[in-house]
Amino acid sequence: MVVRLEVSYDGTDFKGYQIQTSDPTVQGLIENAISKVYNQTIKTFTSGRTDTGVHAIMQVISFKTDKNIPEDGLKKALNSLLPPQIRVNKVKYENKSFHARFSAKSREYMYVIYNNDDVCPPFFYRYVWHVRGKIKIRKLKKTLKYLKGEHDFSSFSERTEKDNHVRKIISIKVKKKGKFIYIFIKGNAFLRRMVRVIIGTCVGIAKSNDFQPEFIKDILKAKNRGKNPFPTAPPNGLYLYKIEF
Repeated sequence: MVVRLEVSYDGTDFKGYQIQTSDPTVQGLIENAISKVYNQTIKTFTSGRTDTGVHAIMQVISFKTDKNIPEDGLKKALNSLLPPQIRVNKVKYENKSFHARFSAKSREYMYVIYNNDDVCPPFFYRYVWHVRGKIKIRKLKKTLKYLKGEHDFSSFSERTEKDNHVRKIISIKVKKKGKFIYIFIKGNAFLRRMVRVIIGTCVGIAKSNDFQPEFIKDILKAKNRGKNPFPTAPPNGLYLYKIEF
């Protein structure tokens, strides 16, 4: 049978999601907890591998097992073994064809910006990107709009593998509430650090007096991260927000 877990976590203290040999990771801690509950080594699969410092509101994990543990009991057991920065919110038994990665139709990320020239409150700094200088919201929305659809996102990825860099962005939404700006980006899949490069680039253009939104089209056409003059946004403002199956 296949078990599906819906998990949330604060990624600040972990070296990303994917398991590593020495550094603490979300996957490593979750697999360790699952293996203790089932008293056997369990391999998991996930809908999206987040980088160091990136958070998740909804991460989906799946694994196979022959043992039938009640859903609520499994949830309680796992949460008792996991650190408080990681919580299992839901356990569900799926059909044998379900796979957290390959069954996912879309992934949506949320990025949170604290736009204020004053200091960033100490309660926020782990979870937002503190940006000084006014971000022009209309200009930001117009810039992001050019990225919708299917494109080669080589200029927006720090990936080094020689693979296909074509991805499809399904929707982009921007919401402003007081000093906070929330950007939601939904796509079929994402390249390594793609969302963070998009945010850094579009915020840079939105703040600039030298670049117009249309410049984003030139960056896309270049298909080269080195031709993109804007820095990558920091990881602490990024959240894996929703997975759709």
